[in-house]
Amino acid sequence: MQLTRLVVPPALAALVLLAGCGGGGAPIIARSAQTRVVQTGDRAVYTLSGDLSGTMEVTLARTGDDLAVTTKATLTTPMGPISFEETEDFRQTDGDVSIKHLEGYALEIPRTYSDGATFSNVRTVCEEEDANGACLRTGTENYTFTVTGKGAVNVPAGTFETWTARVEDGADISTFHMAPQLGMFPVKVVGPGLTMVLKETNIL
Repeated sequence: MQLTRLVVPPALAALVLLAGCGGGGAPIIARSAQTRVVQTGDRAVYTLSGDLSGTMEVTLARTGDDLAVTTKATLTTPMGPISFEETEDFRQTDGDVSIKHLEGYALEIPRTYSDGATFSNVRTVCEEEDANGACLRTGTENYTFTVTGKGAVNVPAGTFETWTARVEDGADISTFHMAPQLGMFPVKVVGPGLTMVLKETNIL
């Protein structure tokens, strides 16, 4: 299922960018009073267009500092239609990254998030999988995450004030628009050959 690695992980990283710490501890990610903390059951449905088209549903489950992100998608691709369901696990840390993908496939996110903040890191990616989706060979990729400002973005789910971030992943550059009132769920993502917009959510 190499295709899911290409589409899903950057979006998932954005989803949990400002998730507060669970339980009674203090949040380990800097966030404003207006930023909602993500909760179990938070759900967002996206419409995809471009090289891939279709819908993608993302649901969160939270246990303390651990976040399980389940993605269900039905897509049309140049190779034909595909459907998949996948759960990925993230954990908050006390190091220089606040959100870490437990299998190393998704973007790691810096602890602080403010206008002009930049974070660079190396991620582990699966370069070859078997027929069952198990990784046979891994590699590394460099990426840079830069916060570029704020602005209102209109999508089918409504109009949202968002933070904008530029993600450079090798030669690929994507733009994320993330809404604090939705716990930093992205409301729009534009990348090479792909646009993803928020169609509906239960967080409102």
